[in-house]
Amino acid sequence: MAEARYCWRCRTVVPMFDEAEWEKIHAELTSYRQSIKNLRESTGGTIEAAVAEVDAAVIRLLHFELTGVSVSDPEALWHHRLADCGEPCRACGKPLRTRIARFCAECGVAVV
Repeated sequence: MAEARYCWRCRTVVPMFDEAEWEKIHAELTSYRQSIKNLRESTGGTIEAAVAEVDAAVIRLLHFELTGVSVSDPEALWHHRLADCGEPCRACGKPLRTRIARFCAECGVAVV
Protein backbone atom coordinates (compact mmCIF):
# COMPACT_ATOMS: atom_id res chain seq x y z
CA MET A 1 0.00 0.00 0.00
CA ALA A 2 1.13 3.56 -0.72
CA GLU A 3 3.15 5.32 1.98
CA ALA A 4 1.87 8.57 3.50
CA ARG A 5 4.36 11.39 2.96
CA TYR A 6 4.30 15.16 2.87
CA CYS A 7 3.94 16.58 -0.66
CA TRP A 8 5.47 20.03 -1.01
CA ARG A 9 3.27 20.85 -4.01
CA CYS A 10 0.02 19.84 -2.30
CA ARG A 11 1.27 21.14 1.09
CA THR A 12 -0.21 18.16 2.90
CA VAL A 13 0.43 14.50 3.64
CA VAL A 14 -0.69 12.29 0.75
CA PRO A 15 -0.26 8.65 -0.27
CA MET A 16 2.97 8.29 -2.29
CA PHE A 17 3.35 5.36 -4.69
CA ASP A 18 6.12 2.79 -4.63
CA GLU A 19 7.45 1.64 -8.02
CA ALA A 20 4.98 -1.24 -8.49
CA GLU A 21 2.03 1.05 -7.72
CA TRP A 22 3.53 3.82 -9.84
CA GLU A 23 3.64 1.56 -12.91
CA LYS A 24 -0.11 1.01 -12.63
CA ILE A 25 -1.12 4.59 -11.95
CA HIS A 26 1.38 5.99 -14.50
CA ALA A 27 -0.16 3.91 -17.28
CA GLU A 28 -3.63 5.26 -16.47
CA LEU A 29 -2.39 8.85 -16.12
CA THR A 30 -0.64 8.62 -19.49
CA SER A 31 -3.79 7.24 -21.12
CA TYR A 32 -5.87 10.00 -19.49
CA ARG A 33 -3.58 12.73 -20.84
CA GLN A 34 -3.54 11.16 -24.29
CA SER A 35 -7.35 11.11 -24.31
CA ILE A 36 -7.39 14.81 -23.46
CA LYS A 37 -4.88 15.53 -26.21
CA ASN A 38 -6.82 13.48 -28.78
CA LEU A 39 -10.08 15.21 -27.89
CA ARG A 40 -8.51 18.65 -28.23
CA GLU A 41 -7.03 17.75 -31.62
CA SER A 42 -10.32 16.39 -32.93
CA THR A 43 -12.52 19.23 -31.65
CA GLY A 44 -10.15 22.19 -31.51
CA GLY A 45 -11.42 22.83 -27.99
CA THR A 46 -9.66 24.19 -24.95
CA ILE A 47 -7.81 22.16 -22.33
CA GLU A 48 -10.49 23.03 -19.79
CA ALA A 49 -13.26 21.72 -22.04
CA ALA A 50 -11.33 18.51 -22.80
CA VAL A 51 -10.58 17.87 -19.12
CA ALA A 52 -14.26 18.34 -18.29
CA GLU A 53 -15.21 15.90 -21.06
CA VAL A 54 -12.66 13.09 -20.45
CA ASP A 55 -13.68 10.71 -17.68
CA ALA A 56 -11.07 10.11 -14.97
CA ALA A 57 -13.12 7.45 -13.17
CA VAL A 58 -10.57 4.70 -13.88
CA ILE A 59 -7.80 6.75 -12.25
CA ARG A 60 -9.97 7.61 -9.27
CA LEU A 61 -10.94 3.97 -8.77
CA LEU A 62 -7.35 2.72 -9.11
CA HIS A 63 -6.12 5.39 -6.69
CA PHE A 64 -8.76 4.36 -4.17
CA GLU A 65 -7.86 0.67 -4.57
CA LEU A 66 -4.15 1.41 -4.03
CA THR A 67 -4.48 3.91 -1.20
CA GLY A 68 -7.94 3.75 0.34
CA VAL A 69 -8.22 7.50 -0.26
CA SER A 70 -10.32 9.35 -2.83
CA VAL A 71 -8.62 11.80 -5.19
CA SER A 72 -10.28 14.85 -6.71
CA ASP A 73 -7.56 15.96 -9.16
CA PRO A 74 -5.87 13.16 -11.13
CA GLU A 75 -3.18 15.56 -12.37
CA ALA A 76 -1.86 15.95 -8.82
CA LEU A 77 -0.85 12.28 -8.86
CA TRP A 78 2.00 12.92 -11.30
CA HIS A 79 4.18 14.05 -8.40
CA HIS A 80 3.15 11.41 -5.84
CA ARG A 81 5.97 8.96 -6.56
CA LEU A 82 8.22 7.91 -3.69
CA ALA A 83 11.24 7.51 -5.96
CA ASP A 84 11.08 11.22 -6.82
CA CYS A 85 11.27 12.34 -3.18
CA GLY A 86 14.46 13.02 -1.30
CA GLU A 87 15.32 11.83 2.18
CA PRO A 88 13.54 13.38 5.17
CA CYS A 89 15.07 16.64 6.38
CA ARG A 90 17.07 16.15 9.59
CA ALA A 91 15.53 19.32 11.04
CA CYS A 92 11.84 19.36 10.07
CA GLY A 93 11.33 15.78 8.87
CA LYS A 94 9.64 16.74 5.61
CA PRO A 95 11.06 15.10 2.47
CA LEU A 96 13.59 17.02 0.46
CA ARG A 97 12.14 18.02 -2.91
CA THR A 98 14.62 15.89 -4.86
CA ARG A 99 17.21 13.20 -4.20
CA ILE A 100 20.02 15.69 -4.96
CA ALA A 101 18.66 18.63 -2.94
CA ARG A 102 21.33 20.63 -1.09
CA PHE A 103 18.93 22.26 1.35
CA CYS A 104 15.41 21.78 2.67
CA ALA A 105 13.01 24.11 0.86
CA GLU A 106 10.57 23.89 3.77
CA CYS A 107 12.83 24.99 6.63
CA GLY A 108 16.04 26.10 4.88
CA VAL A 109 18.46 23.72 6.65
CA ALA A 110 21.46 22.75 4.53
CA VAL A 111 21.92 19.07 3.77
CA VAL A 112 25.33 17.78 4.74
